[in-house]
Amino acid sequence: MSQVDLSFELFPPKNPKQEATFWRTVGQLETFAPSYVSLTRGALGASTDHDQVLFDLHQAVSCKVAGHITTRGANRHELSKLLGEWHQRGIRDLVALRGDGEAAADELPDATALVELARELGGFDIKVAGYPETHPKAQSRAADVAVAKAKVDAGASEILTQFFFEANDFLRYRDDCAAAGIDVPVVPGILPIADYQRVRQFAAQCGASVPDRFDEIFEGLEGNVAVQRELGVDLASELCDKLNREGVERFHIYTLNIPNFATKLAENLVREFAPQPIRLVS
Repeated sequence: MSQVDLSFELFPPKNPKQEATFWRTVGQLETFAPSYVSLTRGALGASTDHDQVLFDLHQAVSCKVAGHITTRGANRHELSKLLGEWHQRGIRDLVALRGDGEAAADELPDATALVELARELGGFDIKVAGYPETHPKAQSRAADVAVAKAKVDAGASEILTQFFFEANDFLRYRDDCAAAGIDVPVVPGILPIADYQRVRQFAAQCGASVPDRFDEIFEGLEGNVAVQRELGVDLASELCDKLNREGVERFHIYTLNIPNFATKLAENLVREFAPQPIRLVS
């Protein structure tokens, strides 16, 4: 076992109750000294935009803060202006994404173009998405890995993967990336299950698979939030253990903004993978 490096993903709160939960979660996550926390963001002008939360988070935590940015909802000039404001406010880490839907005529076509823009502006460390089970719109697995390579060649320093539940899915993707000449870290995105039925629905929408054996594990637990979350953390811990045994030392955890949830997984990882003291035999 080896020591791990953690990062966490949050989303902006939409009401006062969510805001209290959000900051409670942030306070708990900081105790693990993450390399950074990231904050999701909708398309420019969407109701999910909460740039002030991004700036407040940057001021509140001691670690780096990465802002998610997509090509959708804004043209090149608007994105340049936004990135300039973020840089001025101290945001130097980005998660650059294509976003959903087809590009409008004046929008950047894909995440590679967004990485190129951010690199051209300068001063940003750029992370991009990867897909262990292949992006659902990709022509092939090889084409999907080629897109990842293009984003890295454009200036991305790290690939964060979509969630997955089988270690081999990630390990094959990591191998494919290496074979394609991708030499930046490929970091697994870990989603502990909080609500099994919702995860199944979400996975179907984004092209991820859920192992059939999970049906039996979560059978009869509809509505039993506490037990589902406990099982979700256990399964995520088991997944991370398998990955760590294959040399994976960095994990990006999707927190769902749930206090005492992602933190439980982080506690398991820190405890399980902590270097063991050397015992001297007299």
